[in-house]
Amino acid sequence: MSLSTWFRDYLYIPLGGNRKGTLRMYANNFITMLVAGLWHGASWMFVIWGALHGFGLCVHKFFSRQLRITIPSTLWGNTLSWLITYVYVCFAWSFFRSQSLTQLGTMYEKIVADFSWAYLSPFVYARPLWTVCLLGAMLTYLIPERTYTRLQLRFITLPWLAKFLLFIVCVQLAIEVAQEDVQPFIYGAF
Repeated sequence: MSLSTWFRDYLYIPLGGNRKGTLRMYANNFITMLVAGLWHGASWMFVIWGALHGFGLCVHKFFSRQLRITIPSTLWGNTLSWLITYVYVCFAWSFFRSQSLTQLGTMYEKIVADFSWAYLSPFVYARPLWTVCLLGAMLTYLIPERTYTRLQLRFITLPWLAKFLLFIVCVQLAIEVAQEDVQPFIYGAF
């Protein structure tokens, strides 16, 4: 059982889920995400992280369900949807990663005042594998769902030897990436 499934089954649904009206649905979504933030730790940063995710979920449901405003499911529409979601989630995760509002303020101040595209080239040069993996992961969001489903079915029909070789490649990538001098995994302290 995943954490999100647990929150859905043992918090969101017992609160009434989406069965008790629109306003209650928004409140239940917000409360569930707020508790998810508290579950991660007794810090205001986690509470803010949960509140931001709850707010984002409510805004998304309001636009798509109540106003029936959606971004068209085209290449450009999907790219825009992905970009909006990515930027918002990265913003919310910055609260999760920071120890305090002061540290968060310092981080954003550095981004605004000390940002330079010149940092990109040394990063790519020093970590080409990270760069390829990051770009590859980001590009997968542009794959249409029907193509993704076809790729899944094709993978299922591969011979076991091909699956095993892909597994070996993934393990080797994990080993190579783990040896880089980077920030520790965000859940490493939990």
